[in-house]
Amino acid sequence: MPIEVDFGTELGTVVFPEDYTQEQVFDFVKQNRSQIRQNLIQRRQQEMADETSQLEAAKFRAGEYGALETLGGQIAELPKAALSGLGQAAKGFARVFEAGDPFTESTPEEQRQMVARSPVTAAGQGLVSAGEAMPSLPGVQETIPAQISGGIGSTLSVLPGALVAGPVGAGALYGFSAGEAGSEDARRVVNRRIAERLAAGDTQGAQDLQAQASQLESQSFLLNAPIGAVTEGALGVAGKLRYGKKSIGGVGERLAERLVPKAASVRTQNMIRGGVEGSVTEGLQESLEQTLGNMAAKVTYDPERGVMDGVAQAGFIGAATGGLVGGVVGSERNPNLATANAVAEATGADPANPLPRSAATVAGMEDGAQPTGPIEIEPEVTPEEVLRMSQELGIPMPEEVTPAPAPTPAPTPAPAP
Repeated sequence: MPIEVDFGTELGTVVFPEDYTQEQVFDFVKQNRSQIRQNLIQRRQQEMADETSQLEAAKFRAGEYGALETLGGQIAELPKAALSGLGQAAKGFARVFEAGDPFTESTPEEQRQMVARSPVTAAGQGLVSAGEAMPSLPGVQETIPAQISGGIGSTLSVLPGALVAGPVGAGALYGFSAGEAGSEDARRVVNRRIAERLAAGDTQGAQDLQAQASQLESQSFLLNAPIGAVTEGALGVAGKLRYGKKSIGGVGERLAERLVPKAASVRTQNMIRGGVEGSVTEGLQESLEQTLGNMAAKVTYDPERGVMDGVAQAGFIGAATGGLVGGVVGSERNPNLATANAVAEATGADPANPLPRSAATVAGMEDGAQPTGPIEIEPEVTPEEVLRMSQELGIPMPEEVTPAPAPTPAPTPAPAP
């Protein structure tokens, strides 16, 4: 008969397998009591949080929240996501660069302690806490406007990197954030699995998971960071927020030609182009990131994770977010700069040589260098010369372009006798 150990009304009981003797159970509980209590407390906290979320969601569905309260909760997701993204990026940066000298041997536990003591980690945690302090309504969080608002906030969180280094900077900053988010998800899932195994009496399995927890968190970070960096750098809308630039080979322009009448203003056409490009790129980025993240979770810490879990929703929210951000930025594009970029792209012009048929370059004219050889200047071609060459070649000239004959000079009067 299985042996049950009661840890109190709030924490519940732990069931041990039938092959455990009373003495073995007593020794195990004595040696691991604090760890067992910690895991049970985490399980209970998660259960209470889920119960609260379900209750608040039920209130929202029942119409107990007013319109202003709902709108406020939806808008609050924007700064919350922005602060959380920046905080996660700071913590991810500290995890990579504040873990000590890579050439000095240190245990994983010592590295974690160095990261935890880092001021960068403290600053990142402060940003995350500030985001969590924003007013939040669980029921409202599940609405489409709230998720789109959060998506815009996530886009804004990588703008510092985009402003510094374009898509590369945006990808790097988002990579740190994605890696840290993956690490925290691994911690949450592993703790849940440990609590489930303890509740089911699988103490050995719980111990094994507990011993692997730190390693699984590190693996999740190492897998999710490059996934986020590459997808954001290649497809994310944040890195493409540059006036007059196209993001995915002009697909927005081709679609805009079908969606926008020719008589529409330049601002309207640019808004549609930016919206279409942002929607396509961000939708692809979110879908790809979710798919690859699911695969990483499945092979590391969550074997029950489905590869396509949440992919459709992530793609839809990403497309909506990218369309809004791209449309707003596109409407503010400089028409003159956009036209200049289009002309340059069509002619293959080089900014250092705006006259491709000329041997001179802007750099050469600005460096003060003197010409090394004679400068040949072609003489001016007169209409008479054109007529003469045409007659020699047998090319007839229309009357309207035939130059008038030169005036005959007036005869000089004879001198008086």
